[in-house]
Amino acid sequence: HKHTCAAANSVRAHFEQMCYSSLLGWFISNVMGSTQDLTEIIRLTRLLWPEYIAPLDGGSGSMNQTFELAMARMICHLRRNDSDANVGCNCSTCTCLSSTEGSRSDVDFAVLKQRLFEKLDKNIRETMRG
Repeated sequence: HKHTCAAANSVRAHFEQMCYSSLLGWFISNVMGSTQDLTEIIRLTRLLWPEYIAPLDGGSGSMNQTFELAMARMICHLRRNDSDANVGCNCSTCTCLSSTEGSRSDVDFAVLKQRLFEKLDKNIRETMRG
């Protein structure tokens, strides 16, 4: 869902691109032995996309707290470091992100990314095996 705020949309787009790149990297490493057809890999990755990001969907009110915390920290980091998102905005999304920035940890962004994407990778593996 798109926000009316350009800053929130910029952060959201950057976060989604990072998630998709992570899924693609994980998927390619797991299917390279069975196919080298890039079109097929991309098609299958698109089919897996909703399952991959399902743990991040808080719409049902059932987001796992570890995913929620990791995602919030990453989004706050992106907002602080994204020049398009670093504008003075008072929309509800930007206000919420600004209020959580005070609780940011000193954990390196690369570590935050790695932790979140490892959790997502593990979750999709379990989903595919189940």
